[in-house]
Order: sequence, then C-alpha cells, then structure tokens
Amino acid sequence: MPMLRFKGSAHLRYRLAYSLLSGRSLRVDDIRANGSTSGGGEEDVDSVGLSRAEISLLRLLEKMTNGTKVEINETGTVLRFKPGVVTGGKLQHDCGTERGIGYFVEVVVLLALFSKKPLAITFFGITNDQLAPCVDTIRTGTLPLLRKYGVEPGDLELRVRRRGVRPLGGGEALLRVPIVRALTPVDFTEEGLVKRVR
Repeated sequence: MPMLRFKGSAHLRYRLAYSLLSGRSLRVDDIRANGSTSGGGEEDVDSVGLSRAEISLLRLLEKMTNGTKVEINETGTVLRFKPGVVTGGKLQHDCGTERGIGYFVEVVVLLALFSKKPLAITFFGITNDQLAPCVDTIRTGTLPLLRKYGVEPGDLELRVRRRGVRPLGGGEALLRVPIVRALTPVDFTEEGLVKRVR
C-alpha cells in the first residue's frame, strides 16, 4: 500500500489513528516549519516542529501497539510513522502539563476498540483544561455515544481518581475500553423529539 503523505500539523492525532487502523504508513512534512500554528485547532503553541504533547502521544501509541516505528528528524518538522498492531493491555501514561488528559483519551478510545486485548490505562496529568475536552465531558458525552455502536456499557469506563489543573497537573484518570467484534450501525437521519432541557 502506498504511504500516506501530509503537510502541516493539522489533525495529526486523527491521521495517526487512521494510519494505525488502516495499517498504512504515514509521513508528515512541514510540521510548523515556520514556527507558526497550523490553524487547525490542534495546538496553541508558536514553536518549530512537533510539540511536547504530540511527542508524548507518539510515545503512548508505541506503548499501546506492537511493531510501531516512529522517526522524527532533528528539527521535529518531519514525522515518519510505521503502524504496528494495537495490542491493548494494562498501561500507564504521564501526559505532562502541556495538554489535558482529554487530548490523549480522544485518540486512545478510538484505537482501543480494535485492539487485541481489552485496554485499561491510567493517565496522569491535567483533568480539566481549556485546550482539550475535560475527562467529564468525554465521560458524559463520548462514551454514551459509543454505547450506541454496540459497545457494552459495563465494560466501557472513564473514572477520575484525582483532579488536576494547570500549571502543576497531578490528576489521575482510569480508562477501560473493551474490544468489539463488530460495530452496530447507527441511523442519525431522524432528529427525534426533545426529551429534556437542563
């Protein structure tokens, strides 16, 4: 299969997720080559190359997978990503203090559904942040949506063990994701009736 090629840092997390799910290698050039932001809403930094949060995400993907190879040039402006197999298991990851835990959970929950084993991962870092969805938003918004696709409610969980905010972090959250054999199709063409306004 031909290698996927992109330029810039926009949507980098989802490009990495697609690469892993499709098994296609990825190359991204000109990642903030001029020291400017991508404009895609991914980062609020003004530096050259990959950010610390993006590098941390790449390290997390290496932990979650078997056979993944990551190559970054000296300036951090070129990324070569060869995907491995998502294995799951029991993991821990320190997210740092540049981005919140939600930044990482959004990608992990997509990949973990298709892993070889159920995933249980403990994240350390910022639980409530303005740059990424907080863990409570993901717990009450994203996870119930995944249940509509056939994910068993009892096996899918995001629990906050300890809160953490900027600048020190110190938060802790546990994410449990089961594997799914097949996703159930969902019909969102009918808007339905308003059940409750809070």
